[in-house]
Amino acid sequence: MGIKRLDWYIIKKFMGSCFVALGLLTVIVIIFDVSEKIDDFVQKEAPLRAIVVDYYLNFIPYFMNMYSPMVVFLTVILFTSKMAQNSVLRSLRPLTWRLRLSTKLLSARSPASSLPSL
Repeated sequence: MGIKRLDWYIIKKFMGSCFVALGLLTVIVIIFDVSEKIDDFVQKEAPLRAIVVDYYLNFIPYFMNMYSPMVVFLTVILFTSKMAQNSVLRSLRPLTWRLRLSTKLLSARSPASSLPSL
């Protein structure tokens, strides 16, 4: 049977949303971590290469692994609500066109419909 085009679309959108959320969360955490530990780095005269390579290149995968379940959970909730919202709007669009058409047809046929409603 295989994966259909709609499934690929959903997978791509979900994975993209998940990686963007995890990346943004990682950047925010690194900014806060640097601001908290900058005094320690300066006091101990740590070289920039050691900070970046030894500390943060080990910290980033650890952090991403630790918080990925939470990010996936939040992404599922947000992604599902966004998809539900989009499909509801798409399904209502033809209905609104039919309502507009029918009200135009009714107003053209009956002069009473042009009177203000109470």
